[in-house]
Amino acid sequence: MMGVVIFFIGFLLTISYPDIVIFSGITYWGSFIYISAGSLSVAAQNKLNLCLVKASLVMNAISAITAGLTIHLLFILLIISVGGPRLYPEGLRITVILLVFTIPQFIISICISVFACKATCDRDSTVVNVLLN
Repeated sequence: MMGVVIFFIGFLLTISYPDIVIFSGITYWGSFIYISAGSLSVAAQNKLNLCLVKASLVMNAISAITAGLTIHLLFILLIISVGGPRLYPEGLRITVILLVFTIPQFIISICISVFACKATCDRDSTVVNVLLN
């Protein structure tokens, strides 16, 4: 759901003020990565298949990298706009709203990646020897 919101907010930012974030296209392809990572996570939850869990792990790792890159680009845009009157007030508000949605996406992607890694990597079964008297 956050991917859809980020897509539409990125569209509003494109209309209001084209800058480095828009030229990179990260609001568009990043939102599609978020949507696909969320879809794979839901599919892995519904069907407990090892292949789906691993796919969810990979896509959420890519989603976390994409969200981190988006956060960096948005902070660069905010620093540039604070230094001079380059960004319109509407564009500044949209950039802050985009940051508000991207930071939780970053945290959620990391958390899901950690849980999926724990589910797939810790598959060793420990043998416990019990001695009976």
